[in-house]
Amino acid sequence: MATARFDMEKFTGKNDFGLWRIKMRAILIQQGLADAIKTDAELKNREAGDERSIAKRQEIMEKAHSAIILSLGDRVLREVSKETSAASIWAKLEGIYMTKSLANRLYMKQKVYSYKFVEGRGVVEQLEEFNKSLDDLENIDVQIEDEDKAIMLLNALPKSYEHLKDAMLFGRENTISFDEVQSALKAKEFQRSNCKFTDASAESLSLSADDKAPSKKKGSKKPKWQKGKKDDPRETRSCHWCKKPGHLKKDCYAFKRKQAEENKAQDTADLTEHIVEAEILNVTENQTLNSWIMDSGCSFHMTSNKGWLMNLEKSEGSVLLGNDHICHVEAVGSVRLRMHDGSMKILSDVRYIPDIKRNLISLGLLERKGVHLCFC
Repeated sequence: MATARFDMEKFTGKNDFGLWRIKMRAILIQQGLADAIKTDAELKNREAGDERSIAKRQEIMEKAHSAIILSLGDRVLREVSKETSAASIWAKLEGIYMTKSLANRLYMKQKVYSYKFVEGRGVVEQLEEFNKSLDDLENIDVQIEDEDKAIMLLNALPKSYEHLKDAMLFGRENTISFDEVQSALKAKEFQRSNCKFTDASAESLSLSADDKAPSKKKGSKKPKWQKGKKDDPRETRSCHWCKKPGHLKKDCYAFKRKQAEENKAQDTADLTEHIVEAEILNVTENQTLNSWIMDSGCSFHMTSNKGWLMNLEKSEGSVLLGNDHICHVEAVGSVRLRMHDGSMKILSDVRYIPDIKRNLISLGLLERKGVHLCFC
């Protein structure tokens, strides 16, 4: 069977040794050469074997030595050029680039504990830097508890993430995990990026519409229906709804009257079926008690409408809001949602909190349950 080939970046001393070490070990295992980098203590229990076994082991050692040599840059290769075995090269590289001295250990700890996110830089990029520092500590056998990692990451966030930090610290029932903080942080960044994209698209559309508006030529005469009116570029266009000139669809009284009738009929049907209409809004839009808001900062789903909840069970707990107001959880249940495409969804683990003024859907909780979020 043909051996699979893997292209790997050479270790030059400037790139990440921890990642290179993981990849190199994986390649040696895939090629059946992993024994070559084990120490004598790890191999001491192996039987001597016959001449064929000895020759086979020697071949493995030579192949592994060759594979490691070919995966090093020139500068690093000079540092290990006198080593004659794969195990000795491996040990020397770890000694140089993974030193466990007190000074290096304290430096790496200080780097992690003092890390701060920079406002304006990409969150994902800075998360990678933070995780790399944690990996470097683990590579020199310094273990940090998962909850401590989560607290360190929250403390590294800039002031614009204060609400997210408070929600994660004071809105938890038992404990907080590093993965949960990362998930909430990425969801918040995605929401911010989506809002910027939406604003830019709206501005571009507005500029495009202005460019396409017909210009008023000198000496042109107004139609009879325009006489006596002020110069207004909107009056040169017609309504797409009623086809009458002089106004747009958004200002059309006939269209607004039709919309009001449809909304009234829809509200009546929803009350009869006792189903909540899922109207997902951005936090910058008008929010009512009948709207659901996607929130990357809240720890779980919550509503103040007890009538929406099914399978209601009593519960205890509290939630710290962004204004530092504490609200108490009274029950937990599920809400049946009708999406815009007509499909039905069940939103579980929804907290009933009478004192809140908004119905919130937690983006972080959805991601932890395997829901793929896509904002269009």
